[in-house]
Formats: sequence, structure tokens, C-alpha cells
Amino acid sequence: MEEDNQQQNNLTSHEKKEMKKQERDEEKEKTSNKLKSKLLKGKTLKYSIITLVVILVLVGGYYFIVKPIKSFQPYYGGSYHWHANFELFACGQPVEVKCPGSICGPMNLHHHNDNIIHMEGNSIAKKEDLALGKFFDAIGIPFSEAQISNWKNGDICPNGEPGEIHLYVNGERNSEYRDHVPEKCDAQSTGDIRQQCEKIEVKFE
Repeated sequence: MEEDNQQQNNLTSHEKKEMKKQERDEEKEKTSNKLKSKLLKGKTLKYSIITLVVILVLVGGYYFIVKPIKSFQPYYGGSYHWHANFELFACGQPVEVKCPGSICGPMNLHHHNDNIIHMEGNSIAKKEDLALGKFFDAIGIPFSEAQISNWKNGDICPNGEPGEIHLYVNGERNSEYRDHVPEKCDAQSTGDIRQQCEKIEVKFE
């Protein structure tokens, strides 16, 4: 240590300035290297996070969008034209279901003022798309296990008795109500439809 001090004392003024300048340059270089290292680490972390996010988006997109689409199987993939019979009753009396035009409801679920549900289209994504509740919604008639049209459970019939909504399919009580999906029936003539296709009755009784 004393020897170093002695050597520094023996240096000329110019040499001392050069030494200090060299020390400052070395310090600057160290600071610059530390800053570069810090920036490099920050960029590395940033790009690592971006890469991870991109991977997660791609993987998530595949499993939640692409894979379900590839594995999706429609309820029915071809063109269809099916029918079912339906009638409404309130307190023992038939209720007329009519609309001003010749077609009541959209193409996939409609009637022609004929008490026949017409199911027509090119493809059915889900079986539930043909549910009875969808049909009544399409023709503007409220329907549930508690209501049909203007009649609700508990309303009083002319005989003084409170009524309830009941669903019958081919004469049998059915508890599916809105969720009931008519059986496929491709009979086309009115006579054949009446004989061969499902008979659905919604009764307030």
C-alpha cells in the first residue's frame, strides 16, 4: 500500500490526470455494462411473457374454438321436412290457433293455420332447436308448465274449478313441456300426417 502511494507520488501531474481519466472511463464502462445487462434482462423477460401469452392464446384457441368446431356433429346434417300435429284446449274446449297470413312463424318452425307443426330446413345444429317451446315462441304463444296463451295455473274455468297446464303426446301425459322435441316424421300429405305423425296436445284443465 505504501509502495503504491509512493509510486503515485512519483507520477507527474499529466500521468495522474491520465490515471484518473482511465479510472473514470473504467467506471463509466462498468455502469454502462450494468445498464445494458439490466435492459437485456428486461427485454428477455418482456419477450418471454409475450411468447408465453401467444402460446396460451394459440393453445386456448385450439382447444376452445378449433377443436369444438372440428368435433361438432349437427343433430341433423341434411335437408329435412318433418311434421307433427298439435292442438290447444282450455277448460275442455278447443282453442283456435290462427295467424293473419298463410305461414305462421319462421321456416324451420311454423304452421299454416292447420294445427300442424312444419319443421323445414337444411341442417339442425341441436335437437333442442326443434323443441316445443321454440315452436310456441316462434308463433308468439307463451308456453310453459305454468301457462299456455292467456291461461295460467290456478285460473278458474267456467265450472268454478282451477285449471292446470298439462302436455299430452300421443295421448300420454308428458312432463317435458317446453323441452319436448317431436319425433321425426316425414309424412307429407295432410291425411298421412294426421295418421302417422306425433299428436301433441296442450291442455288447460
